[in-house]
Amino acid sequence: MTLRRLLVVLSVWAGALCLASLVLFLRVRLARGGPPRGPYIVSVWQGGARVARVVLPSQAAAEHALEAEAAAPGAQRIIETLVDSSPISAATRGLLALSLAPGKDGLSVSWGGRTAYATPDDLRKLAAYEPPVQVGPASLVLGVAVEPVLAALSPELHVSPEELLHHGSFRRFSTVSDSPYPRTVAPADVTAKVLERAVRDAARYLVKNQHPDGSFRYAIDAVTGSEDPGNNYPRHAGATYFLARTADQLRDRQVLRAARRAGAFMKDHATLRCGAHACLGEGEQVDVGAAALALLGYVELVDGGAEEFRAPALELAGFLRAQQRADGDFQHLYSVKEQHPIDVQLEYYTGEAAFALARVHRVSGDARDLEAARRALTFLVHRSPLFLGARYFWGAEHWTCQVLEDLWQRAPDREALEFCLAWQAANRRMQFDSPPAPAEYDGAISRGPFQVPRLTPLASRLEAAVATLSVARSAGVSAAELALLETEIRRGFAFLLRYQFTPGPTYLMPDARAVAGGFPGSSIDLQVRIDYPQHAGGAMLRYWESVRR
Repeated sequence: MTLRRLLVVLSVWAGALCLASLVLFLRVRLARGGPPRGPYIVSVWQGGARVARVVLPSQAAAEHALEAEAAAPGAQRIIETLVDSSPISAATRGLLALSLAPGKDGLSVSWGGRTAYATPDDLRKLAAYEPPVQVGPASLVLGVAVEPVLAALSPELHVSPEELLHHGSFRRFSTVSDSPYPRTVAPADVTAKVLERAVRDAARYLVKNQHPDGSFRYAIDAVTGSEDPGNNYPRHAGATYFLARTADQLRDRQVLRAARRAGAFMKDHATLRCGAHACLGEGEQVDVGAAALALLGYVELVDGGAEEFRAPALELAGFLRAQQRADGDFQHLYSVKEQHPIDVQLEYYTGEAAFALARVHRVSGDARDLEAARRALTFLVHRSPLFLGARYFWGAEHWTCQVLEDLWQRAPDREALEFCLAWQAANRRMQFDSPPAPAEYDGAISRGPFQVPRLTPLASRLEAAVATLSVARSAGVSAAELALLETEIRRGFAFLLRYQFTPGPTYLMPDARAVAGGFPGSSIDLQVRIDYPQHAGGAMLRYWESVRR
C-alpha cells in the first residue's frame, strides 16, 4: 500500500469514527441543564424507608399527591422531576453498570407496558453508586451495582431480575429534586459564625458517638443505621486531637470532657513499650502514625490544662525521635514482639511525626524535638527537578504544610513554603468550577470524570491550604497569590458545608440524630467515619482562627 492510499484509508476511518461518536453522543446524552419536563416522581419516606410512590405527568398533580401519607408522623414527601432521559444498552451487566453517572443519573426500565424508576435517592439508599470493582491488582469504583438495582425494580413489574435484564427497555435520566440536601452555600457565606457552628456540630457528632470508656463508634452508615465495629488508633487519635483543639478554642466543656476521655482511652488501653520508650497501638506491631497523632492530642490536652498527659506526651516524643533516620525520614513501623524498628515507609506518617514533634517542642522545650521536626520537614519538601525518587504521593502532603506553619516562627524554611505554594496551585487546577461542573460540586477536588468528589481529601488539603495562607501572609507573598489561596479555601469550605449533616437528607436515615453534625464520605457515600469530621472540622477551625485574627 502506498503512503497516499494509507493516508486516505486513515482519513476515512477517522471520519467514520467521528461520525459514529457524534451519532452515539446525540442519542445517549442528557440535557441536564434544561427545564424539567416530567414525569414527576412523588415519594414519601418514613423512618429511612420509602413507604409510598406515584409517578404523575403534571406538576399540578404532583403538588398534592400523597398528602395523607406525608402527614404521618416522621414522614417526608420528596418530588423528583425528570429533566431528560436517554436509552442505554443492557446487552451486558457491565455495559449497563457503566452507563450511569454516579450521583447524577437515575435508571428506569419498561416491561410489559409498565415502567419502574430508581431515582438518585433510591440508588443512594441501595448504596448502588460506585461499587468497588477489582481489575487485577487495582480496585476501581465506577457506575452502579446492577444486581441490587434489578432486585429493587423487578418486583414493581412482577418479573424476575434476569428476565428484566434481558427483555426490559432501560433508560437513564436526570432529575431535579425539592430535597433540601445538599444545601446551597456560596463562598461568600463562609463566615466566622458559620464556621464556628460547623466546627461545634462536627465535634458534637463525635461527643454523642463516644462510648463511656472513651472510644468512639468508628463509622455509621446514615442510610442503613449500621455501625462498623472496627477501631483504628491513628483515627481515634486524630479525633482526640480535633476535640481537644475545639474545646480549647471554643471554650466548650462538654467537648473537653470527651477529649480527655478519648485521650485517657489511648493512655490507659493502648500504651505499649517499644524499647526504651512508650509507643501506641495494639498487637505485635505498631506504627509511628498512631504515636504521632496521639502526641498531637496529648499536647492539645496539656495546653487545655490536663497535666496528666504531659509525661505520656514526652514519652511518645522520645519514641518518634528514636524512629528517625539519618536523612530526616522515619522508620514507620516497630515490632513490639521482637523489639526493633522496621524500616519501611507509608503515606502520611512522616508528615504526622514531623508535626507532632514540632507541636510537642512547645510543651517540652527540648531542642531535640525541634531539630527532629526541622530535619523531617527538609526531607519532605526536597524533590529532584524531574520528580524522580519521590517517596510519597504528592497529593497526600497535607501534614507537611501544617508542619511548615508550626515551625515558621522558630525554624523558617523558604523551600518548604515554595513547596506548599506549588502544591496549592496544583490543587486549584483540580478544583471544580461551576459551570461547567454542577453547582453543588463547585470548589470540590476532582477524582476524574467518572467519580463523584469526596469530602475528606478536600478537607485535609484545606487544612494545609489554611496553614500555607498563614505563612504566606507572614512571609510577604504577593497579594495576588494570597487572593488565589483565599478564593480556593472559601470555595472548598462552601463545598464541605453543603454536605454536612445539619441535618442532611433525614428522610433517607433511620436514625438522623446519630449522624447529625457529621460529614459523609461523598454525596453518594453517606457513611460518617470518625476521621471525616476530624479533617473537615479541623480545617474549618484553622480558618475560623485565621478569620478572627
